[in-house]
Amino acid sequence: MEASGGHRGAGRRASPGRAAAPRRPGAGDGELGAATAEFAILLPSIVLLLAVVLGAGAYGVAAVKVEEAARLAARSAARGDSAESSRSVAQEIAGEDAVVVVEMRGARTAVEVRSPAPGIIGTWGGAEVYADAVVEEEPESGGGFTEEDGE
Repeated sequence: MEASGGHRGAGRRASPGRAAAPRRPGAGDGELGAATAEFAILLPSIVLLLAVVLGAGAYGVAAVKVEEAARLAARSAARGDSAESSRSVAQEIAGEDAVVVVEMRGARTAVEVRSPAPGIIGTWGGAEVYADAVVEEEPESGGGFTEEDGE
């Protein structure tokens, strides 16, 4: 029996000129570099996911702008403004690349606004943001209150 408690090799010492190297976890079982490979695959996926999420947010903002442009252009036309004036109102809100169509049919006005979707959704998907509004022409009013309205 050895003095080290009966286990073979338990009392061994490193040779004088050589320090014992600690064993690295995973060494020798073929997983060296696995973390780097996983990171190389995961990073582009995270970047793509982030681009899609940001693109969806930008799409939502663009949808609100186009909806607002159609609504305000229709309101402008309902007040009696010309089609060109209503179109310029929508164009100012929706942006230069938006297509604005104003159709006046009698007392009704229809406004359509289309704009390319921003970000990755518009670039890769070719999506458009679309909104329309239809209004009746507002009746002429003298403005202000009459004596009958005040009481």
